[in-house]
Amino acid sequence: MVAYCGRCKRRKVVEYELPEEVERLLLLYRWKTGVCLPCVDELAEKGGIRYQPENLDATTWPDLPARRSGRQARRR
Repeated sequence: MVAYCGRCKRRKVVEYELPEEVERLLLLYRWKTGVCLPCVDELAEKGGIRYQPENLDATTWPDLPARRSGRQARRR
């Protein structure tokens, strides 16, 4: 299942963990589904908070599920 950012709605390709106190300061209980790493960077920069993400895990293009084959256009 593909996860999307709760803030910008982009697809999250990097899984990470934040320390509890940093997560509480950055997300402020607004985004329960989580946010992507670029949004976390933006929020940390705005708030002047230094952090270090833990347990980084990225999804590459070959790891994505195969596209569903839909109806193909007819040739006339």
